[in-house]
Amino acid sequence: MSAITSLVGDYPDFPIKEAGLGTAYVDKDDRQDGERSVRVVHGGFRDSETRFQFYFPESGRPGRMIQYLEGGHGGHESLIGASEATSWLLDFAFDEVDAYLVESNQGHFPGPDAGFADELQSFGASAESARFSWHLAEILFGARPQYSYVFGVSGGGARTMSCIEYRPDVWDGAAPHLAPSGGHRGSFWAAAYFWLTCRHRIQEISDALAPGGSGDPFSLLTIEEGEGLECALRHGLPGGAVNQVWPIRPWLWGLATDAQRDPYYHDFWYKRGYVGHDAPERLAAHVERYDARITSVLGADETNTTMGTRFATAGAVSAERTAVTLDRVPADTTRLYGAIVTIKSGAAAGRMLPITEVDGEFLSVSPESDREMWSGVRPGDEVSVDNSAFLALCHRWMHMLDLPDSGRFPDEWRGLSKWVVAGEPMYPQIPAPAVENGEPPGGQSGAFDGKVIHVNCVYDGLIWANAALAWRRKVERSLGNGIDAQYRMWWGEHMSHVEPSLLTLITPEKDGGTWDARLCRYDGLTEEALRSLIKWVEHGEAPLASTAFELSDEGEVFLPGAADRRGGPQPVVTVTADGEDRATVRVGEPVRLSGRAIQPPGAGSIIWTSWDFEGRGDRSAQTVPDGEPVQVTAEATHAFDHPGTYFVTFRAAGHSEGARGKGLGVENIARCRVVVTP
Repeated sequence: MSAITSLVGDYPDFPIKEAGLGTAYVDKDDRQDGERSVRVVHGGFRDSETRFQFYFPESGRPGRMIQYLEGGHGGHESLIGASEATSWLLDFAFDEVDAYLVESNQGHFPGPDAGFADELQSFGASAESARFSWHLAEILFGARPQYSYVFGVSGGGARTMSCIEYRPDVWDGAAPHLAPSGGHRGSFWAAAYFWLTCRHRIQEISDALAPGGSGDPFSLLTIEEGEGLECALRHGLPGGAVNQVWPIRPWLWGLATDAQRDPYYHDFWYKRGYVGHDAPERLAAHVERYDARITSVLGADETNTTMGTRFATAGAVSAERTAVTLDRVPADTTRLYGAIVTIKSGAAAGRMLPITEVDGEFLSVSPESDREMWSGVRPGDEVSVDNSAFLALCHRWMHMLDLPDSGRFPDEWRGLSKWVVAGEPMYPQIPAPAVENGEPPGGQSGAFDGKVIHVNCVYDGLIWANAALAWRRKVERSLGNGIDAQYRMWWGEHMSHVEPSLLTLITPEKDGGTWDARLCRYDGLTEEALRSLIKWVEHGEAPLASTAFELSDEGEVFLPGAADRRGGPQPVVTVTADGEDRATVRVGEPVRLSGRAIQPPGAGSIIWTSWDFEGRGDRSAQTVPDGEPVQVTAEATHAFDHPGTYFVTFRAAGHSEGARGKGLGVENIARCRVVVTP
């Protein structure tokens, strides 16, 4: 155990390399006691918004540093251990790979323009936080770590790419996950358009596309609904992720400010070539514009509308008032999602807040949009409600086709060709920015010195899988024939953007067990990526080859069905009911179930399997196979006590080191439909 009693204080002798940062300081040096004792060090850099938090073991001399970058826009530095989504990381770092952990707010507090605004936010603050952690490691352990690694998810994944490209002196390897960097910028707005037109039919669409379904959701839809689904599918929406497309805060974080400074939001309603001007009757059924009064203002613990916000920030919601009710709302309050509420009287007059969460009558806003949220607002204050900007946002994809100069879309965006005639887009186009989505001011080149394992999920409902291919294409151009010496792309099948049960925060399905039966967590895949990255960097052990994939005509990503063709670290899993993907039985009549799991070549062995007969997320009956099998077949029969439609889930996990391996396995599932009649 280190003899240093406290690290609190300023460090004026520590040399700062990144512009915009002042003297390093530590303001907290605490011990967290639990399953293990952890030294938690918090601080920042003077004259800046940058804050950091480091997690050191109380004993030993860690030889590695692993840095986690928060997703979205970032802005928080205390998620590890406090967040369910990252709690496994302490076990992995301390118990398996002898590492300490670093996180920072990536150079800023929450705000609508934060996250990618400059080099400091994109990679500089993360780099300086890493360097200062080395300095403290030398004080505590007598030596800085020999190797440093960085990984992040979503917006944190995009910044991970920037980190490994721009600061090769800091990180030896990186594992960007589910990153939007360079992906088609119209996809977010295509998702919003799909939600606007199809939100009351999503369950039916999802059922048609689920195992044993009709496969033809369009037969269920009106013309407008069909156009909404087609738009999303042509932008790459995975069919298995349709039921995840519900309002998400990132759509709207900057909407109030964007609506005032981006001419598109004016042009949409007042210029030829835009739906708002040319065909306002198409939007009349969606418009909400009226005056109202605040009837109540609630705290963060008084309503479910802030559950998602509090989780995403590990409870770091500083505003006292986080939700309101109004004296006038439509019967379908989901129509208020995305509406801008302008405070017209009282202490907060002039504040403009986009509604990012709706729970019945309760309306909330994200701190990324405005840190004050509803603070200062009082019952009786007058407000205006207007969703004009949101309706424009939902149609923005039409004007962001991003047709390359060649006149041909890359394969993953070829579905957009429907809206191009004779080489010209059908609608007026917003000029593409100099820097693509998720990139720093200098852009990304795909060139780096270290090693990268790029992780993506096929059923990601937020960053659709085809968006991952833009950065990969840059890597191919930059590294050429040497790509296999530095880069891998691994896909996770049946995995989403977040831990499955967290989808209860943004979808109408509030049963976390149902989501856990439909999807897998990707924590085990992340562990395997970091584990393999360490072996690659430090011992020259090449990781498994990139996962093979295919693209549909619309740009949806599919993985080969055979394990030897697919590759990667994840088992390939299948299941049948009475030999098919759908069976019909009577109450009490047994159905014969057969599941199979096969590890790709070189991926280790299957370490457990389990059945979830009624699709409730049940993991209680895991079976551990004998030996180190690369293939497992499981048979079962089950009778259902009540009529209904059930999805039986067969789940399996593999590990590169087999049964002796530490940590989590890499999971996959397969589902089949059983229709039970009286």
